[in-house]
Amino acid sequence: MSRQALLDADGLVLNVIEAPDGWDGITPGQSLVPAQNASHGDTWNGSTFIKPRRPAVAPSLRDRYQAASTTAAKLAILAEAQGFLDEPGS
Repeated sequence: MSRQALLDADGLVLNVIEAPDGWDGITPGQSLVPAQNASHGDTWNGSTFIKPRRPAVAPSLRDRYQAASTTAAKLAILAEAQGFLDEPGS
């Protein structure tokens, strides 16, 4: 048994499994590679697994409010949060 990464045609890790050596129970368009340090969602580039980037986190309403320098800016942030403004800063 060995740890294997199940890849789609683009090299995306769909699953990491324990498979017997020589096992080939995969569907067309998928492949197996030794998993080493692979995790679900990684991408195989042919020699190593690449971890996905963490998505950027938008500043919270509290952070934006505290960073606002004027009363008008603070009111605009609150109005936007309540849905009174269509676009930020308008």
